[in-house]
Amino acid sequence: MLAKDLRNITGHTLAEYDEEILRRAAAWLYLKETRSSFELERETPSASKAQRFADLLREADTGKALTEDRLIELQHAVLDPRFHEFTWRTRQNWLGDDLGYRQRVDFIPPRPEHVAGLMEGLLHLAEEQRLGSHLDPVVAAACIAFGFVFIHPFMDGNGRIHRYLIHDVLAKAGFTPKGIVLPVSAVILANLNQYTDALEHFSKPLNQRSTYYPDTPTVPAEGNDAVFFRYPDLTRQTEFLYFALERTVTEDLRHEIDFLLGFDRAKQALNALLDWPDHSEDLFIRLLHNTPWKLSAKKRKSHFHWLKDEELEKAEALVCEAFNTK
Repeated sequence: MLAKDLRNITGHTLAEYDEEILRRAAAWLYLKETRSSFELERETPSASKAQRFADLLREADTGKALTEDRLIELQHAVLDPRFHEFTWRTRQNWLGDDLGYRQRVDFIPPRPEHVAGLMEGLLHLAEEQRLGSHLDPVVAAACIAFGFVFIHPFMDGNGRIHRYLIHDVLAKAGFTPKGIVLPVSAVILANLNQYTDALEHFSKPLNQRSTYYPDTPTVPAEGNDAVFFRYPDLTRQTEFLYFALERTVTEDLRHEIDFLLGFDRAKQALNALLDWPDHSEDLFIRLLHNTPWKLSAKKRKSHFHWLKDEELEKAEALVCEAFNTK
């Protein structure tokens, strides 16, 4: 993966498009990455929450140091104010399912008294990388992002911050061109089993030697010793991140930009065909793009009953042509 030089491939891909297209693509990619990251948590963010997180993604390339305060700011951005935290967690957390009659514990992060020391080490690594470490940016991003999610320093919001940290490290290292975010979370979403395998490659063996009973939270967990989190083997997680970035750079990035170009061509052609009610041509294009270039009878009846048969046939042909013209 190192030999493939994905940073260079990213630069060459983006160099094929003019500045205005890249500006519009960037706005779309920030929003897509935000939505995909929240979707991985099975959550649909409000418009304001999505905007806050997208704004934080844009700040990844400003070079701000990763600190406890910065991570708390990120936690506040992704959660309802009722669940905001103001320091590292002071309780034992666990991942799994509460089945009502019993809890199924899948992973036990380190004990709360060890979190501060572990996070100090993780933030020290992040600062070394920010100041110009020779560590490969993708390796560093995997170590910092997966190290963070395994430590789980907050009671909630860790998953979204974990994926933010991938962008933070890559942007500071210059791997990602300034003003662009790579839609990594969309690739993770499309390859969820591989992502889960990467997480469980660390969590499952540790869970086999750990014990915790959520019904008796005052009884400390056992087996989740700090040493396992301080010196983890993150090879599998780094391989997964490289896989996700390669897929993003070689396929998804170009696909997203080409979608915008096709959308522009389709909208221009439809507006030349006839006058459309506000935003209706956008909906028409999206509906046709999600199907094999034909509007369903149901969608036509509910949204475009006013289109004549010949107008619909011509409009469908124009959208199809717009997206299949390079």
